[in-house]
Amino acid sequence: MSKNKLPVLLLLYLFFTAANLFSQSLYWGDPRTLVESGARFPAAASSRNLIAVVWQDFVPAEKGGGELYLSLLTSKDGKEWEKNSRFAGPYNYFKQEAPIFSLTIDQRDRILVAVTSSEDTTEILSSTDEGRNFTPLATVRTNTTAVGPNLYVSASGNLLLFVTQETEDFLALYYSISADGSDWSGFSALVDNQDLFMNFLPHHAVHFGRDYLIFQALSSDQELNYQLYLKESSDGGRSWGEKIPLAFDETLAGRLETASQFSNQRPFLLSFKGKMTIAWERQYSNQPPQIYYGEIDRQGVFVEPPERITDGFSACHFPRMTNFRDQVYLTWFDNRRGEDHIFIAEKKGFRWLHKDLSNLKGSSIFAHPVQLGESLYLFWENRLQESSSLIYLEPDQYVELPAIRPVNFDPDRASRQDSVTVRWNIPDDSSGLAGFSYAYAAVSRDLQLLSETQSVTLDANQDGTWYFLLSANDYAGNWSEPASITFTRDTLPPAAVEIVPQEVDGEGFLPANSFVVSWIPPVNEQLSGYTYKLKFLDSEIGKIPLQPARLEPLPPFVESIDTAASYQNRDNGLWYFTVSAIDLAGNVGKPSTLLLKLNKYIPVTYITYVDSKKDILGNLSLLIYGRGFAEGGLISEMILDRDGKE
Repeated sequence: MSKNKLPVLLLLYLFFTAANLFSQSLYWGDPRTLVESGARFPAAASSRNLIAVVWQDFVPAEKGGGELYLSLLTSKDGKEWEKNSRFAGPYNYFKQEAPIFSLTIDQRDRILVAVTSSEDTTEILSSTDEGRNFTPLATVRTNTTAVGPNLYVSASGNLLLFVTQETEDFLALYYSISADGSDWSGFSALVDNQDLFMNFLPHHAVHFGRDYLIFQALSSDQELNYQLYLKESSDGGRSWGEKIPLAFDETLAGRLETASQFSNQRPFLLSFKGKMTIAWERQYSNQPPQIYYGEIDRQGVFVEPPERITDGFSACHFPRMTNFRDQVYLTWFDNRRGEDHIFIAEKKGFRWLHKDLSNLKGSSIFAHPVQLGESLYLFWENRLQESSSLIYLEPDQYVELPAIRPVNFDPDRASRQDSVTVRWNIPDDSSGLAGFSYAYAAVSRDLQLLSETQSVTLDANQDGTWYFLLSANDYAGNWSEPASITFTRDTLPPAAVEIVPQEVDGEGFLPANSFVVSWIPPVNEQLSGYTYKLKFLDSEIGKIPLQPARLEPLPPFVESIDTAASYQNRDNGLWYFTVSAIDLAGNVGKPSTLLLKLNKYIPVTYITYVDSKKDILGNLSLLIYGRGFAEGGLISEMILDRDGKE
């Protein structure tokens, strides 16, 4: 097998240039309206094959307050939508409009909604038919007024329900847990002492099989600014550890300001590449709140100093994060354009690049990014005068990865051939494909092929691993991630095996004519097996030739994967055993040989085949084939027996 490889520096160059060539940002189409009016406080969730969007539909009363309903849209592809209007409600509201529900999709693909149905009651609704019908699972009651339900799926698959209860003269988080959504534990305080005067607005994430919760709180009734705290659970949310403060000092305009001078609110927690990432609103004094981003370890320690994502001149709210294509994307809304707009940011090097996604009239707020398959979608509320609509945004310029298929080789096995042919599909793309670019070995070519071309044949003129990378390019200028396939050329036969010497008697004969020949494979070779042959040379054992003449070549295919061959009661005489290794590419190695002298044949008589013939007179004759009929004398009698008992 060949040990040669393509030059390492050239391959590094190939991969780095490919990475630069194919890197891309997200491209978006124009926002479109899914619901024209009556869509307030939307929330979105997704599973492997479904997107669910729920919103509140308010019906005001003449004297203030009124009723509200919950409505739903679902989609399996982000294109066709199924609507379930007012699947829950009515629920009463008495003063200002506020969100009263939480949405999630559990590991059983149930759409679950927790909704505050009265002052002390949270209702759990479930749909098992992709949102067409909802049934009540449970009614969970509290001792005092509870608002702001937050429903999550824990690391163990349990459901976690957090509510904010009025306790004496402050607000506090309480939680309940359920295995199936029907039976719920009694509510327990998240913070079991009163050292945090106000605590609410939690957000949950699963990280390395554990549950984490981040929330905001005031340490006392004298404190004016909220700080963030983290809690960890190792038992699926049944109990929570000590609170971990996430406060930090910060230098502004060259002056160090203490953590107590900043208010921190609406945190969002995400597990990403072995770390937990946090996005939240942070406000200094009476300045407008900004969006911050930080990464912490499991002990709640910031890995690097937190970063301010926005510039400080606009009021920024409702940060959300998603992990898309191994990249963290941040969304929020701010009023840098006068009205609130939805922004998305990704980190490029040391900078966070912002993009306005809501170039439309009205105020765009409460954006929720969700993923379905390989696509990222955003949903938000747009308020224009007194009307609230549900807006939907999807990527427009993205090229699917082409699928490469080997035509005349197996990429998992080495081969002796000198050329390879690969084929690929033409990915669907809304912008249309301009062509493909491929890199082979260390040669990179831009737009080498037209879009209708789906195959290429390439030479492999030296042993080693050959790399083929292919990327699609559409007319919008987007490159797909490179698809790759490898071909390993190997024309060097493996080394010879080492035959284990046989034990012989004083005259050089084997101890018996039944024997096993074993061998030791060559080191550092990847083999598919062995080919071997035992050849009878002569019944007269005279002078043993050094190299028998006219030895037949071994068959060029694998006879066995074992490193031994056994033989039974071979005839007396001189025998010649030959064996070669065969590598994964089919190269046959140099043969190893062994001469064997046998003189201990044990006579046996056996029948291998019986045939009968009848002549024209009806006389029957038998033809019996076998061996050893003359051993111990000629056969004088035969017995034909039907049942084998004679």
